[in-house]
Amino acid sequence: KNCSFIAGEPSGAFWTMAGAAVVPPQWRALAYASALAFGAAVGVLRMAAGAHFFTDVVFAGVFSFLVIWLVHGWLYRWPRTRISDEAVERALERFEPKRA
Repeated sequence: KNCSFIAGEPSGAFWTMAGAAVVPPQWRALAYASALAFGAAVGVLRMAAGAHFFTDVVFAGVFSFLVIWLVHGWLYRWPRTRISDEAVERALERFEPKRA
């Protein structure tokens, strides 16, 4: 019966950290604290229901944070991977429907 895996519901709740990563700097600490509290609260509910262990919730938070950190770095922090607005617009124009 020792079937442990990363908790999906808390993982989804921890994804609110993605929004916290892009708020203005003066609000960022509060946004991260709120996101972590929300993820932890959902995790506590899942543990209380007997659906997950504490480590399942912790790993959900850690893995969610790592993915958010990598994608945020890829989009905003690391200059070699930064994409200009013009490049995004050109890429989106390829999918624009043709008008008659």
